[in-house]
Amino acid sequence: MKPRLLFLSVLAALTLAGAAAAEQTEDDGSLDVGGLSVSSELNLTLTQNAYSDNWAGSEGGSASWAASWNTLAESQLAPTYHLSSSLKLAFGQTHSQDPETNRWRKPVKSTDLVDFDTVVRLTHGWAVDPFAGARVETQFLDESDPANKRELNPAVFTESFGVARMFIKDERRELSVRIGGALKQHVVREAAIEEGDGKATTVTTDAGVELVSLFRTP
Repeated sequence: MKPRLLFLSVLAALTLAGAAAAEQTEDDGSLDVGGLSVSSELNLTLTQNAYSDNWAGSEGGSASWAASWNTLAESQLAPTYHLSSSLKLAFGQTHSQDPETNRWRKPVKSTDLVDFDTVVRLTHGWAVDPFAGARVETQFLDESDPANKRELNPAVFTESFGVARMFIKDERRELSVRIGGALKQHVVREAAIEEGDGKATTVTTDAGVELVSLFRTP
């Protein structure tokens, strides 16, 4: 499937999911047990420039577009379990004109992002909340090798655990910080092997400390 078609399909699915979801929150912005809160943001940017025959230079026209979709879903699964998941999607292309022939060249990808993050917190009312999280980062289309274009490649998988603290939580603002250990796997499918002409999937693993902060306000 072409990356643009895949992107639009995911957007349509998220739109239906967001329309079907109901928000159940208290006045202070906290969720009822079993409640679900979904917020989404859709952006579309178009840019175009052109030169008239009076222009003395040799520049050609260009046009670019970029679309992004950010969605955040939260649910208080039980009095002591809180689940939050976020999905960020972005894709864009730039079209340029040949200054000599005025023909439009093949579009070049300018923006490409797929980022899914989910975190479960234990909400016992302590000074900090223990958490466990997972994250997947990739892109719709990998064009690093023109002869071997791959979808959803490369990919980074992250598993993390530690403690989190909600510093601000009300109906209009939210500030949270979490810190802990993280384990990452970098997966590259059909990567070229340095010696020889073969290709193979490579997986690199590393560990470290991860610090994530989130601030939201209208």
